[in-house]
Amino acid sequence: MNTVKSYWDKRYEAGKLWGDQPCPSVALALPFLVVNGAGSILVPGCGYGRNSRAFAERGFHVLGTDVSSEALRQATADKPEVMEQLRYERMDIREMAAGESFDAVFLSNVLHLFLEKDRKKVLAACDKHLHKGGLLLFTCLSTADKKNYGTGAEVEPHTFHHNGKTLRFYDKRAVMDELPDGYTLLECREHIQTELYPSGQREDLVLWFVAARKKGAE
Repeated sequence: MNTVKSYWDKRYEAGKLWGDQPCPSVALALPFLVVNGAGSILVPGCGYGRNSRAFAERGFHVLGTDVSSEALRQATADKPEVMEQLRYERMDIREMAAGESFDAVFLSNVLHLFLEKDRKKVLAACDKHLHKGGLLLFTCLSTADKKNYGTGAEVEPHTFHHNGKTLRFYDKRAVMDELPDGYTLLECREHIQTELYPSGQREDLVLWFVAARKKGAE
C-alpha cells in the first residue's frame, strides 16, 4: 500500500488535478440512484472529493475513502462544516473490511488502475459494503480511447504500465466479464469525459459508464 500511497500523495501535491467540477458520470448515475431509492453512497478512491461532494449536495449520505492522505486533506478542507452527510476516511480500497453497508457504490475511474487480481479484490470489497438490491456504479477506460490505448508496456491483456501507473482498457465484452456474480446489468454505455488540467491542457477520455444492481432484496 505504501508505494501506491506515495504515488498518489505526490500526484495530489500538485493540487486539484482535474478541477472542481464533478465527473459526467455523476449525472449519469443520478437517475439510477433516484429510481432505486438510494440514500447512502460509498465512494472508494474519492480523491479530493469532487464527486463525493456533488452527491452530498444532492442530499445523499456519502462516505468517501482514499489511500492518499494528501487527497483527503484537500477533500476535508473543501467540506462545508454544515455538510454532516459527507464523511471521509483513509483506507486502501483493496482492503476495506466488511462493516457499514450502503445503497450504492460509486467507482469513478478507479477500477482500471489495477491489475486483474487486485480488480477482483476491489470488486469483492465493494460487494461486501453493498446492500442487496443496491447499485454498483463505475466508469472505466474504453479501448476506443485511441490516444491512450497502447501507450506503455503491456503487462496484461489490454493493460499498460506508463508513467508510474497501470491502465486497463475495456471493450463491452470485457466490461460484462468484469461484473461479479449476482449482479444484473442495467446500463453499459460509452461517454466522453473532458479533463482540464492545471497546466491548461485539455484531454478527452473515452470511458464506459456501468450501472448494475445487486440481486436480492433486504
